[in-house]
Amino acid sequence: MLKAITKALCLLYCCSPVSAASIPKVNIPPESAIQAAAKIPTGQKLCSTKFFPQPVHHDKFNGDWTDKNTTFLQQYQVIDKFYKPGGPILFYQSPEDAYSCVEYQAVYTYAEELGALAVGLEHRYFGASCPYGLNYSLAATWETSKMDAMTLDNVLSDGVAFLTWLTAGANPIAKGAKVIAFGASYGGSLAAMYRTHYPEIVFGSVASSPLIEGAITDPKDPLVYGFANWANMVYNDLSAEAAHKIKTSIADVRNRVATGKFDGIQEQLKLCNPVNSTSQAEVVSRYLLSAYIHAAQYNAANTAFPMDSVINATLLATTTFDILGAAIPWELHVQGATCATLTAPGEEKSTRNPFDYAICTYVPYSRNVYATAQTIFGPHLPDTSAKNINQARCKKMWGIDAIDGGLRRQKQMKLDKTTLQKTTHLLISEGMYDPGSAVGFGLVGWQPSADRNASRVFFISQGSHGAEAFRPNATDPEAVVEARKFEVNSIKEWLGMSS
Repeated sequence: MLKAITKALCLLYCCSPVSAASIPKVNIPPESAIQAAAKIPTGQKLCSTKFFPQPVHHDKFNGDWTDKNTTFLQQYQVIDKFYKPGGPILFYQSPEDAYSCVEYQAVYTYAEELGALAVGLEHRYFGASCPYGLNYSLAATWETSKMDAMTLDNVLSDGVAFLTWLTAGANPIAKGAKVIAFGASYGGSLAAMYRTHYPEIVFGSVASSPLIEGAITDPKDPLVYGFANWANMVYNDLSAEAAHKIKTSIADVRNRVATGKFDGIQEQLKLCNPVNSTSQAEVVSRYLLSAYIHAAQYNAANTAFPMDSVINATLLATTTFDILGAAIPWELHVQGATCATLTAPGEEKSTRNPFDYAICTYVPYSRNVYATAQTIFGPHLPDTSAKNINQARCKKMWGIDAIDGGLRRQKQMKLDKTTLQKTTHLLISEGMYDPGSAVGFGLVGWQPSADRNASRVFFISQGSHGAEAFRPNATDPEAVVEARKFEVNSIKEWLGMSS
């Protein structure tokens, strides 16, 4: 098997007009290591998965697949029941969470329509796929020294090694198949980067709600207000009356706390900790901002479309707490809690989530939402004296300096507009309800092309964050249903499957 893979790699790389710098170092395990890993239970209860051995560090792996200090097991899934000869591989890159089965993704239904092999790969440092024997949980407190393998190069190389193994003959029916990568949010950014970094491996990508222009850390950059500005637009567009009531209610609560009128605040807003200081006015108001952001961002079938209920309840409500109470359940839903604990920016618990490390070192997104006084949420301003909005958080959590964002970093990640515009076989979707669209990929400066293989950006009316990436639901808005058809038809064109 290893000789066959080596030969296939030579055919793939040696005969292709690809620069040497773009060819990744592919570490393919021997068949004995692959079979041994596949026999180890993954603990996954929702679908059938196996383990694939990976180097902890791809670029300096010593070649010893028995060394548990330099290798780890990565959870993956393969669904071949829809595959037809000549079909593609649909590769789902799991994002910053424990593995979510392919059966719960749109990729599953796409595979049936395209006669494809559907595969998924858990992100390193999450779920069951942790190096150094680490055990993942939302309350993890891992040491900084254990995070050195959490790099963009390693993350992408995991996918490249796994896909190379598949397409080089590990699964006979997948040999030589073209790969289409999928992902949403951060996973959408990764899907796009698979295409821009490794076009010789990934034939096409569908990036749903990628936070491309969200890689910003300068507190003076106008895009730091992007989430709140977009949400402000959504609420006003849906109902100016409801938006006005939300604005006055948030301002009322903020004023009550600022003037020492604390009665009923904790109970009515479903807070875990008491509100007993005027200094909490900002953090209470920020909690409400987050509730309204999340109601819009996750307005999808799997959350029963909160926006309709929020707007309708707001229009019927007459008191401050009744108005705000319409959005609070959705914030608690996102937090997975029955009450919310107030924390000011910079005072978060040092749980050391691996994605926080990624934010500090290679995907510099902001963990906080900022708003101007012109929005319905009131002012929530960054510290403009700081050079980097993530610096304090990264120092506190990991003891490291935060990487700078901006256009230079976008270019390094190959996620800048110029690179994406020149890339073929790439779809980027954004949802009109999704505040993340403000820092996703705007149409300004984008040049449409008559070439059907050219990269494209499209907005989904009534779409939320990554809405079309979920498995279809009978209650999905028509626009989301049509977006999935658009994606499938585009892939058919790329593959020459259209009549």
